[in-house]
Amino acid sequence: MDPQAPKKRGRKPKPKEDKKDEPQPSQPKMKDSKRSHHHSVDDKYTQWKSLVPVLYDWLANHNLVWPSLSCRWGPQLEQATYKNRQRLYLSDDCDTTGGGGTLQIWRMSDLIYRPEDEVLAELDKFKSHVVSCASKP
Repeated sequence: MDPQAPKKRGRKPKPKEDKKDEPQPSQPKMKDSKRSHHHSVDDKYTQWKSLVPVLYDWLANHNLVWPSLSCRWGPQLEQATYKNRQRLYLSDDCDTTGGGGTLQIWRMSDLIYRPEDEVLAELDKFKSHVVSCASKP
């Protein structure tokens, strides 16, 4: 093995010959399958949540009423050595019977540093544009 080559991470795949010798488990019932899937999702979430401080500098957790249909990072507003500012666009609410969806525009530094009334005042600047777009057929 070359000492300069980086080590590969993760499990090594089993050779096909070994897989043939393994006994095949019987097909589980549907309820057991769903239950085990639910547990594995919970386990993965718990593992991810425990690693959040290692993986990210900052994490915002914002529960939406409906799943976000679209999530997009906007242009970078500011770039510095230790701080970057960027907008995040989220749309949600696919239920059209209640008046349509919403578009949320977040500036990530605003969520941390600005008072709520300042953020709401800035969002009011966009209200007329959003209303005019909503009235178009």
